Amino acid sequence: MTAATETLDVLLVEDDEDDYLITKALLDKARTIDCTLDWVSSYEEGRDAVLEDAYDAYLVDYRLGARSGLDLLEEVNEQGGVQGPIILLTGQGDLEVDLQAMEAGAADYLSKDQIDAPLLESSLRYAVEREAAERRIREQAQLLDRARDAILAYDMDGQIIYWNEGAERLTGWSKEDILGEWAHECLYDPEQEDKLQQCHETMMEEGEWMGELRMRTADGDERIVESRWTLVRDADGTPKQALVINTDV
Repeated sequence: MTAATETLDVLLVEDDEDDYLITKALLDKARTIDCTLDWVSSYEEGRDAVLEDAYDAYLVDYRLGARSGLDLLEEVNEQGGVQGPIILLTGQGDLEVDLQAMEAGAADYLSKDQIDAPLLESSLRYAVEREAAERRIREQAQLLDRARDAILAYDMDGQIIYWNEGAERLTGWSKEDILGEWAHECLYDPEQEDKLQQCHETMMEEGEWMGELRMRTADGDERIVESRWTLVRDADGTPKQALVINTDV
């Protein structure tokens, strides 16, 4: 069975018509994506078209007259950014430009003298898929922040890697203060060490633990919480992290 192709609306910001025609010819060879390619030839037209946020992805040439694709990317970011990924194209590879592009938020950086149809196709497809996945994660995080419960996660070493707004409200610890800290050291009284060890062992053996714990706030106060610990595994079944949901009782 032939896999369905994904339809993408792509904008090319390129001041050389020959490069536009080459790009169009390469995309016409794509097997997994079906691209509608629009073209603008100046920095100003490109900036304005990108800021309309109407495309699934953007291909932006590094050299755009007196300005550069990096300038365009930074200007777009200053005005709030766009949902679609931006891929930067250049005449020849340059490690410094590559690093600057990644720091500025480019989804990819391709050298024109190395681009062929499969490379351009895969770069676009992966960039769009990655952006969609990151968007779903952001949406899920927003939903978790709306929860009244304190929701956190820590890795198998015990370092806190996720902290929702409910946890901030319950404890007074901000994300900036708590992420990367050791959960058992800052959130629980040392007198509970034996109980916490039992909780961890039960979670590792059975996949979850539920019970009552005393949780410490940023001010040193104590809150009694109904706590639910769930072991999260990766695709290979290896323990990845612990998801903890605490309800103030």
